[in-house]
Amino acid sequence: MSKQVTKKRETVNSIKASYPIASPEELKKLKTYLGIVIFAFALLLYAQSVTFKYTLDDSSVTYENKIVTKGIAGIPELIRTDYWYGFDENLRVPEFRPTSLILLATEWQFFPDTPSVYHLVNVLLFSLTCLLIFFLLSRILEGYAIIVPFICTLLYAAHPIHTEVVDSIKSMDEILCFLFASTSLFFTIIAYDKNRIWMYALAAISFLLSLCSKETSISFLIIIPGVLFIFRKPSIKSILYVSSIFVITTLAFLFIRYEVIKSLPDKMFTSPLANSLNGAPNFASQKATAFLILLKYVFLMIFPHPLSCDYSFSQIKIQTFSDPGAFFGLVLYIALGIYMALKYRINRIAAFAILFYLLTLSPVSNIFIIIGSTMAERFMYMPSLGFCLLITFIIAKLTKTDIIRNSFSNFSQLINRNKNLLLVVLIFLGLYSAKTIARSWDWKDNINLFGTDVKTVPNSAKAHFYWGNSLLMVQFPAEKDSAKKMLLLDQSIREFTSCVNIYPSYHDAYFDRGHAYKEKKEWKNMITDLEKSKSLYFKPTPLFFKELGFAYAEVGNLDSAIKNLDSALVHQYDWPEVHNNLGSMYAKKGRYDDAFKEFNKAISQDPKYQNAYHNIGVNYGRLKDFPKAIESFNKALALDSTDAKSMYYLGVTYGNMGDKEKAEFYIDKSSKLKNKTK
Repeated sequence: MSKQVTKKRETVNSIKASYPIASPEELKKLKTYLGIVIFAFALLLYAQSVTFKYTLDDSSVTYENKIVTKGIAGIPELIRTDYWYGFDENLRVPEFRPTSLILLATEWQFFPDTPSVYHLVNVLLFSLTCLLIFFLLSRILEGYAIIVPFICTLLYAAHPIHTEVVDSIKSMDEILCFLFASTSLFFTIIAYDKNRIWMYALAAISFLLSLCSKETSISFLIIIPGVLFIFRKPSIKSILYVSSIFVITTLAFLFIRYEVIKSLPDKMFTSPLANSLNGAPNFASQKATAFLILLKYVFLMIFPHPLSCDYSFSQIKIQTFSDPGAFFGLVLYIALGIYMALKYRINRIAAFAILFYLLTLSPVSNIFIIIGSTMAERFMYMPSLGFCLLITFIIAKLTKTDIIRNSFSNFSQLINRNKNLLLVVLIFLGLYSAKTIARSWDWKDNINLFGTDVKTVPNSAKAHFYWGNSLLMVQFPAEKDSAKKMLLLDQSIREFTSCVNIYPSYHDAYFDRGHAYKEKKEWKNMITDLEKSKSLYFKPTPLFFKELGFAYAEVGNLDSAIKNLDSALVHQYDWPEVHNNLGSMYAKKGRYDDAFKEFNKAISQDPKYQNAYHNIGVNYGRLKDFPKAIESFNKALALDSTDAKSMYYLGVTYGNMGDKEKAEFYIDKSSKLKNKTK
């Protein structure tokens, strides 16, 4: 190194040393200002999501959740039931997460079915979390310059991997989980530093709320005493005291959780469709695949592109430890663990960053337990803070930034005295923010989200299913052009076909493809797909039996139609449409008494069910009871005077009675009604 360079560095260091350390009052004012900057930055970054609609699983915690839609009145039931109970009583898995559902029920009470409000709350909660993280890191790292937590939090707020959590209403559970966990750690640090014992109670309550938001915050059971151990050097007695508070809180949560879910099966999702690792041939390949996924998380943290809402079967192929990705993933994570263990006293920030990353990732890593998903960006919502802190530490080292002294007392000085660091960070923030804004727009509705992601993860069965479902259920009904409607049906069929080619046991894909065939009036194809779906699904729904019954009716298989419609009514008796169609099947078989019973059941359940009156009239006509037939057709027309079909049959009935004048009148009127509707 030249003497000139050495002399220049000595001059720079001399200038830095000459900067006075900020006073506590100046530092407090600066912290407040920086906190406002962080909150505003996070808020503006995601402000666009307020205009977004429901996407992905949002319906399960909003308009399709029978308990949440009760509003505040549903809160006691949310506390007593598992997470999915209000959405689907058949989808019962051992998950107890009432916190986010309670907040959503409260929002629904005052703003029912208003996604803009729910998105706004998500953005505000995320911004609040970023603000809390800044103050939390400032307190944990009180021996370091305030620029470290400031830069770390800005990177965290901007990172694109958080778009799934912030832009998905359902992912409020992730936001609340981290918010309350961070609050718990914050109260613990204050209680320890200032010897305010009563604040441990607030920490315990916050931790309980975090666990009730999502169980993954269990990692803070180790993180909280770990922070004290690394940054405060407490006595063993103090560590045991603090740890006992959170152990007791955890046991209380586990007891409550057990009481709520004890009647549910222990296993949740065991099919490869839910988690590809379930399809691994042995334990070794299962864990090898898990380490490949862990490596992919690191790559996404460094270079978050492309992003996807789904990484399920079979986007990520099963690995062995002889595969480079799995092997390198194993080596990388072992190296991180060793570095943390050896350097925690020397590089405390780096060690804490790695500890936080590893611990918060562990519950969703598929290493210790196989969870309900192969991989998901939302799983990085907490671990990403550790990554951002480590990146901040590395950039500070590379730019030779003083991270010990607060040699600035206002925002202007902070900028001027850390130009090199801030220049590098600004590049990161610019790239991250641009990607975050662009990716957020994909989440504005399901059409954009699934249409984009099916190209990103072409080997995912679920991605093709989501896109096919959106084409069939959203775009097809909205399209007015008949030719384009047929093209949408064909496209949806291709997507569902891709589903079953990737995962042949995908019963929902067969069912929805059957629905597409129904719209095309390809009844035999519809029956084939529904029967296949039925053979794969352990508990078909009433809607399933109804659709299959209708399809058999269309091909003239009356016995199979009756059998399936009967099955639909076993599951859901109050169903006028099914009673009416079952009556029609009986009538075609000449079982008129049974037919009348079903038509009358339809009317008793819905006195305005017009088609049942029409069918009763047709039946009476077949039995030559013309006065009763006329009476029934008139009742049908009283409910719908534009019913050309009932008008025509009324004319035919009068003709059978020999009243040609009325016959011609009603048949002519029926013809005019038909022409109007063309």
